[in-house]
Amino acid sequence: MIEASESYMRHYMVEAPSESLPEKLRRHFEETGKTLGELPPEKADYAYAEGKWTVRQLLGHILIAHRIFVTRAICVSRGEQKPLPGFDENGYASNWPPETVGLPELARAYAGEAQVSLRWVCWMTPEELHRVGEANGIRFRPEQILRALIGHERHHLGVLQERYVTPVGNGKNT
Repeated sequence: MIEASESYMRHYMVEAPSESLPEKLRRHFEETGKTLGELPPEKADYAYAEGKWTVRQLLGHILIAHRIFVTRAICVSRGEQKPLPGFDENGYASNWPPETVGLPELARAYAGEAQVSLRWVCWMTPEELHRVGEANGIRFRPEQILRALIGHERHHLGVLQERYVTPVGNGKNT
């Protein structure tokens, strides 16, 4: 088993002392919700290259990973001692969400998810945020995985901005 600081999570864990974690999450959730709410609905099925996720799938991945990260944090904060499973991000993104789900609906789903997540985190005590658990062969504390959630979402928002939304080549959005 490896430590969170030695795993893929190290790339995502943003700096946030535990005391300010709820505030950092609140600001992040607001900014992310605003960004997702501004996505043009007609971009839903756009993928920047063959075999890459569409905008809809990317938002679906953000939602799924958000739920999984927060669930892991809740389980460990409540004292779960059993190892929690990993998940196959590509398997989860395959054909999901369905084409009938538009970007505005996904943005609203994120806002709802963020609101509930923040409530859960605000209820966690400092002791609970520092309990140790395991998921996907990685030992972590809830505060670490919540900081990784911020970094993970920022990473995908950066990819979204760079590869899906910003003008490319001819100066037009594609």
